[in-house]
Amino acid sequence: MSYLGIYLWTRLDAVLVVTLLTSVITGAVGAVVGIYCAASADTYGPNSDEVKQVVPLFKKFLTVFCIAVLLLVLIPNKKDTALIYVVPTLAKSETIQEVAKATPEITKLGLDVLKETLEGLKKGNGNEQENNSSVK
Repeated sequence: MSYLGIYLWTRLDAVLVVTLLTSVITGAVGAVVGIYCAASADTYGPNSDEVKQVVPLFKKFLTVFCIAVLLLVLIPNKKDTALIYVVPTLAKSETIQEVAKATPEITKLGLDVLKETLEGLKKGNGNEQENNSSVK
């Protein structure tokens, strides 16, 4: 892994927090602006100057909110990124391939434990600790 990759990996959770805060703030402010826009349209009419001033502002907040939510969904956290990097690297290792050929039963058991661990990480229910203790 390159220096840039390591740096980005260490910053993923911070990026997710900032993206979450951005989406919450722009969503809240955008909702207020939208309510004001609707109230102005009811009070002054849909083609009034007040509505024409507020609609572009509402569109900007809506755009920022949509982008922030999309980034929040697409950016993996540290654990997911580690799995994305480590599991293929381990699978391609010549040593792992030799061990897998020599001991198929142990390899199957190890893969089952890895699968359970990965499912536990996705659920976030602490199965990782139970699975690690059963491996020891």
